[in-house]
Amino acid sequence: MKKIIMLMLAVLILTVMASAEVITYTFDTEQKVEEWVTDHSKDVEFSFDSENKGLLAKSIGNDPYISHSFPEDKPLDGNTYKYVVYRFKVVDGLPYLANGQFFFTSDTIKAGKPGSYTSFQNAGKSTWQEVIYDLSSLSWSGNIKMFRFDHVNNAPGSVTVLVHSISFTSTEAEAMELAAALSGKTYVEPVWEFNTYKAVERFAAGNLTYDPNAKCDHHDHHHGEDHACGEHGCGS
Repeated sequence: MKKIIMLMLAVLILTVMASAEVITYTFDTEQKVEEWVTDHSKDVEFSFDSENKGLLAKSIGNDPYISHSFPEDKPLDGNTYKYVVYRFKVVDGLPYLANGQFFFTSDTIKAGKPGSYTSFQNAGKSTWQEVIYDLSSLSWSGNIKMFRFDHVNNAPGSVTVLVHSISFTSTEAEAMELAAALSGKTYVEPVWEFNTYKAVERFAAGNLTYDPNAKCDHHDHHHGEDHACGEHGCGS
């Protein structure tokens, strides 16, 4: 009887962990923007965009970060929430690929330590982008105290983005489902996978998804027999 009760409790705990409610911070009101931004650098100007309903962040220097400190009595559970979904679009500047960054602190790791930050790719597009990142590939555990994003890192000139939302999910499937709901697309794999080791593991296991619609579209010429796609960065 005791073993049955323990088994039932284990199943209940696993069920609760698997169905943890998605945590989403949207920026559709000025109050939400003001509540979320608990710190920022002198290299960023931010405001509430009342017309497009989002957090407008403009870089005016090389370190344009915006961060949120979770209340001491309500930290983010890093052992449960493993994925972040960051939805934004470029409003002005940055017509090219560039990197943004995520940073965090917890009760197990301090700011700036290896494993407390990572990069994500900003495609430089004026359309909405959904960045999905597996935070468990970092030293992400325990009680998360602070989460910070730099919408661009050391990019020349001024770059302005509109941030729609930042969400935390417990599973990859939830992250992809959320991104699909936000964008209207269907994600078979995370749209942005920057964990090199995980990408290698997926390749070795044959789990990387083939996209038959992928094509080189940054030039006008036709590919012929003598053309080597890659000589000029095609496909990179």
